[in-house]
This record gives sequence, C-alpha cells and structure tokens, in this order.
Amino acid sequence: MSKKTTSFRTSIMITKEEALAVQARQIEHYASIYGEWLREAVAKATTAGALESGVEYDMVTINRHIPRGGQIEALIPEKVEAERRIKEGMKEA
Repeated sequence: MSKKTTSFRTSIMITKEEALAVQARQIEHYASIYGEWLREAVAKATTAGALESGVEYDMVTINRHIPRGGQIEALIPEKVEAERRIKEGMKEA
C-alpha cells in the first residue's frame, strides 16, 4: 500500500506516476496540434523529481510539480490568446 501525504481531508490523492501518465497523454495530444516544442516547455515546467515514487499526494502538491490540462494550455501562446479574446468578448456582451 502506498504512503499518503496530505493536509486536505477530502482531497483526491494520486501518485506522481499517475500524474505523469496523465501528463504524457496530454502532451501527445497538444504536441500533435501545436508542435513538438511543447514537450520541452512542459519538461522545463515539471519538477516531479521533488516527489517520492509510490507516495500518494494531494492534487495541490501534484499541481505544483506536474503541469497538466490548463497548466499545459497556459504554455501555448495560441491558447492564451484565444482565452484572452473570449474573455474580452464576454466583457463587451
């Protein structure tokens, strides 16, 4: 059984290996659309080495070390620009 580390009683707990598996699938998706440069950008933003293997961490801790989803999108200039345009359009409505 894996060791758990958290200060949040109701938090979802996952290991760094689980988070890295999700990240890998998302990198494949985004790199196929936006280019291979994204792999290096995500690698630079990832500090998974700071987490122990096989230990379950709360999502706050995982998010600090392993970018996924919106954190990856925030590295993509086209996605950031599209989000900015959407927000500006909402202000005008």
